[in-house]
Amino acid sequence: MLPKRLLLAYTFFVLPAAAAVTFTHDVAPILYQHCVACHHPNDVAPMPLITYDQVKPWAASIKEAVLLRKMPPWKADPHYGKWSNDPSLSPAEIETLKAWADGAKLEGNPKDLPAAPVFEDGWRIGKPDKIVSIPEHKLEGS
Repeated sequence: MLPKRLLLAYTFFVLPAAAAVTFTHDVAPILYQHCVACHHPNDVAPMPLITYDQVKPWAASIKEAVLLRKMPPWKADPHYGKWSNDPSLSPAEIETLKAWADGAKLEGNPKDLPAAPVFEDGWRIGKPDKIVSIPEHKLEGS
């Protein structure tokens, strides 16, 4: 149990800071770094998570997915090394997303919003060395 004086100081200084989590300053940078590679238009994820208006309705689902570590998906076993493309969230990033979802879901100052990543449609992992076409064959009786 915290002494009353310490509890008042905690309530005055720590809790207001948690309430000040905003999309533009705190949430968007996390999503841009870890989520929007898949969560942008015309990609594998079911919804884009780039703008405040796109993200706000999904706040509770985002919170649940990151707390359960379902998102971002990463199946590599961390016991076998650190991977350069590991999109996993740090505990601090998870706490930030949770605080925003639990709070007022403030948008924040538009000047704080980082530039949104730009994605190309189609093949994104470099030019292939060779493209092999497989001819179509009709099966007998079809």
